[in-house]
Amino acid sequence: MKEATAKSVKAWRGETLRLIPEALRRVRQATGLRQIDVSARSGLSKAMVSAYEGGKALPSLPSLSAYLGAIGRDLRDLQEALDELGGLPKRTNTDQELRERAVGRAVLRALRGLEEAGVG
Repeated sequence: MKEATAKSVKAWRGETLRLIPEALRRVRQATGLRQIDVSARSGLSKAMVSAYEGGKALPSLPSLSAYLGAIGRDLRDLQEALDELGGLPKRTNTDQELRERAVGRAVLRALRGLEEAGVG
């Protein structure tokens, strides 16, 4: 039984990882920004932004934070795009989720600040 669960979790992770490039592209395109705009705002090279959206590389947490911050989005926006691509129903945000989203944005800003300060 544990082996079957482990296999299904592994399959889910693989599917989610496969969807990340398209989810990043959708979230960015919804903002009307181009890859070059993300590059200029985030400090990521145009080649890296292209690699993330093209599935050639997966962003590290600091790079993902910079990418999402550059387009004014957060991890929840990325998760919503992943859910949509995975065929899950669209969720409505409760007050609790909106508070959690605000905390998530604060964490992303803090991570960007640490990265800019050369910590980590």
